[in-house]
Amino acid sequence: MSYDHYRYLIEKTVDSCSFETLDQFCRDVVSRMLDHIQSDEMTSLKKREFTLVTNLISMVQQNPLPWDQAGAILDEISELEDQADIEDAIEGDLMEFLCAMDSWRDLQDNKVPIAAAAVSESLMNMLDAKVDPAKRSDEWLSVPPLRDEFARQVHFLKAAA
Repeated sequence: MSYDHYRYLIEKTVDSCSFETLDQFCRDVVSRMLDHIQSDEMTSLKKREFTLVTNLISMVQQNPLPWDQAGAILDEISELEDQADIEDAIEGDLMEFLCAMDSWRDLQDNKVPIAAAAVSESLMNMLDAKVDPAKRSDEWLSVPPLRDEFARQVHFLKAAA
């Protein structure tokens, strides 16, 4: 299955889910993302960024997530990134995590299902970045970690619907 077909299917699947299901889905996906954030990514952060990201990671583990505080942290990280030199920019799995959090916040604020699809895409991007380039294919979901994660996400969404 190609990347475009994945996008089509995940967007179609989230479109038929309730807000509550999508919120639970985002929590599930983002929680799994935490396993991929490497300590070397964290140690490369400036002191303020490190503090903000550490606080945000802690908040993900709270239920319910304190969105007022998390949103303020996301906004401050965004401001810091806007001011940073390109070589100091947050990247990799940590950037995907922050993008997922911002998409999850968009779901909270605007109740748009497409935001949950963006959370899915962030984790899929994390996994894709770990695939040996020699094993990459136009059939994006033929790679076992991507295929397995996609199956897990679709199962979650359909079981909760």
